[in-house]
Amino acid sequence: MPVSERSDGPVDERPDDAVRRTPRPFLSLGPAREGMERRSQTILQSVLIGYLVLLLASIVLENPVVSTAADLGFAVVAGFFGYTVYANRSPSEDERIVYVTAAALVLAGLAQLLALVPGFGVAALASTGFFVIGFVGYFLLRWR
Repeated sequence: MPVSERSDGPVDERPDDAVRRTPRPFLSLGPAREGMERRSQTILQSVLIGYLVLLLASIVLENPVVSTAADLGFAVVAGFFGYTVYANRSPSEDERIVYVTAAALVLAGLAQLLALVPGFGVAALASTGFFVIGFVGYFLLRWR
């Protein structure tokens, strides 16, 4: 059966006009959309996998340098993910949710950077809060 790309993702074209979505790959950002290229999805998946490896290494090794690298990695991943949510928004998505989600994720990354400065450890709590808000917003966008 021929497969075509539409704004809501790849679908099977059938003569009787019955349409079925194909399953999404692991760590997907959701259905392929006009602004989302396969290359940027691959880059984001690679960054997320690299961060997970760094996070596991920091837990296993308990080395302060590796832990600091994991914190920096979180800041980069959260900020990049916020930018990706904003840059790849769809006209059908609620703009308020997109803006709140993107802003929360970028603020989570910035707060994580601030938490690395001595005396600003409380910023790590703010980072976690912003990340949870961004995470919930992301799932609200994908659920609709």
